[in-house]
Amino acid sequence: FKRKDKKYFSFFRILIGALFFFWIKIITLIVCLILIVVFLLLFSCFRVNNSPTKKTTCFQWVISFIILSIFGFPVFLVFGLISIYKKKRGENIKLIYEKYLGKYDDCDDNKSYSCIISNHVGWIDIFYWCYKLAPGFIAKKELGNIPIFGQIMSNLNCLLVDRSDKQSRLKASEDLTTRIKMFYDKETYVPILIYPEGTVTNGEYLLPFKPGCFNALLPIKPLFVEFDDYNS
Repeated sequence: FKRKDKKYFSFFRILIGALFFFWIKIITLIVCLILIVVFLLLFSCFRVNNSPTKKTTCFQWVISFIILSIFGFPVFLVFGLISIYKKKRGENIKLIYEKYLGKYDDCDDNKSYSCIISNHVGWIDIFYWCYKLAPGFIAKKELGNIPIFGQIMSNLNCLLVDRSDKQSRLKASEDLTTRIKMFYDKETYVPILIYPEGTVTNGEYLLPFKPGCFNALLPIKPLFVEFDDYNS
């Protein structure tokens, strides 16, 4: 019963709630396992080859997005996570933007952008952005061999990097620039999301950005993840 919001409920109400929702989680877990099998079969039908110059069609991306959206909800439910995607506008977004990224240039959702950047506060935000945006990522080569994860990464045409190989890292930087330009020119339909800090942080501060996502000198869409004290 270690919950940040337990001060809002009596122990008796939390106990009743835990016993009630336990069965819902078990049922949802079974549904998830069934969905995983369906999920893998569907993804295998629309599998693409990993290549920075691979042109993923709108149809392939839409299918991947629908599957991830349907699959994402029970996953969040099983883990007991509540996620809220808020678009901050007006003075609020201007203050946040200038705090981290300098002078504010009137951002318009309809403007074209080449890639998405975000802070990285934990493993859950990877699932969350897959659920909301279905983007490709830059990831360790080893992750491509994990069941389910590898299948997802292949369909989203993620860029896989061998961190122990300097040539692989250099090639990844070149591939990233190619991929960014392709998305901006609408030659591929899968956006790419980059964590420019290059690692997980505590969500309180930003680390210096790696330059890779800026090499193409094209507009970038910044997003950020934050947690409050009441909900995840």
